[in-house]
Amino acid sequence: MKLILFLPLLVSIISFFAPKKVVKELGLSFSFSFLAYSLLLLLKFDPTQDFDIKYEAILLESLGAQLSFGLDGLGMLMLILTNFVVLFVNLMALKKTYDNRFYGLLFMMQFALIGVFSCLNAFFFYVFWELALIPIYLILLMWGEGKNKKAAFVRFFVYTFLGSLMLLAGFILFNTYSKAINYQYVQMVVKSLEGNQSIAFAVLMIVGFGVKIPIFPLHSWQAKTYVKAPSEGTILLSAIMLKMGLYGLIRWYVPFIDVKIPMIQTVAILLAVFGVVYGALIALRRNNLKQIAAFSSLSHVGLIAAGILTANIYGLQGSIIQMVVHGINILGLFYVIDIIKNQTGTLNIQKLGGIASKAPKFAVLSLIIILGTISVPLTNGFPGEMLLLMSVFVFNPFIGAVAGLTIIIGAAYMLRIYQLTFFRTTTEKTEDFQDVSGIDFISLLIIAFLVLAIGFYPQYILDLSQTTSNHLINLLSSRLF
Repeated sequence: MKLILFLPLLVSIISFFAPKKVVKELGLSFSFSFLAYSLLLLLKFDPTQDFDIKYEAILLESLGAQLSFGLDGLGMLMLILTNFVVLFVNLMALKKTYDNRFYGLLFMMQFALIGVFSCLNAFFFYVFWELALIPIYLILLMWGEGKNKKAAFVRFFVYTFLGSLMLLAGFILFNTYSKAINYQYVQMVVKSLEGNQSIAFAVLMIVGFGVKIPIFPLHSWQAKTYVKAPSEGTILLSAIMLKMGLYGLIRWYVPFIDVKIPMIQTVAILLAVFGVVYGALIALRRNNLKQIAAFSSLSHVGLIAAGILTANIYGLQGSIIQMVVHGINILGLFYVIDIIKNQTGTLNIQKLGGIASKAPKFAVLSLIIILGTISVPLTNGFPGEMLLLMSVFVFNPFIGAVAGLTIIIGAAYMLRIYQLTFFRTTTEKTEDFQDVSGIDFISLLIIAFLVLAIGFYPQYILDLSQTTSNHLINLLSSRLF
């Protein structure tokens, strides 16, 4: 555990000072090694244990800030997803002109993300949460694109920073009024709040995590940030960084829900489901590929957030598998968009067309990724989406029926993208489009394989997350009596 946590920090420092001519190869080698090592940890991992892989150290103990890390099924899945995404970001960056600063910031962000997904102390969870914001902000600022990019990125920073402060306030409030011994997760989950304190804590947590996800109406930073970010930055934001918010809801909010006050839960679910439909409808009207993907992501993560907030077994199991699936699919989608942009110089689907006739391999792999995104049966998006819709329907049939609209609208805008981009006649922009080969072909092939493999056999991921979900359900059930 200590190795996989702190080695990215060491690699980050090395990357800042490594010779420029070898930094790309160095980054790719280390990112591949991190993924391989995390898969080895998975082989030794016992999913029936609450936290099977642990690391602890005494640090600021007098303040209740003992450094404590551990991985359960949820944390293990997020660790692997983080290392998987960082590897693919390195693969994409091979074709670009990024310097040492990019790789140093990338691995610093990886270090912070692993800390977020494994930290079992609220104080240090907040420290890692804030630390993850700094490198991604600098990556966006240094390599962002388009006019007024600075304003978009400053808005992103302000939103997320204020959200972080709300989390800190929530943790302090909880420990103050619950009289928890310290900020250790295992000590906090046996405590609870009631009345106004419980309501205040719930609002602080939902808003704090909701900004990062984002859920409606905390989403206004997202679309412009995604569009103006470099492709690698967009992938880091969408494929893994927004999972911080979803993970935070599961780890640091669900265990503390006051089951006697359902009002906050209902309002939050309604807002998340509204975002599901809102994001899908906006995506249907856009012509910019990155904007469509951004609002598609808003719609999908809104459903995941709603499933988490239902706090039933369907929602927890569905949200965990869908967090992994969304990370894979949005990575694939933005990888496809990056290839199209690099070859055509445009993201406007009205200026594209006929790519399938020029690049049949690219068209097939892109179609598989899109089918996974719209949750076609036997693709990776289907099992989690069905569990999430079931969870919302069990919570409230009417809200569940509204949430189900995302299947229809999602299919409409994704198939619209595919039809306008890959079919019709070729345009001036696509006349010389080249089929994928080499690294791009292998990368998309791996993503397409995962779309189909998880769709055929999702049980492995569900088994990994079962203990986490059962623990939370049992914890909440005990508070009903």
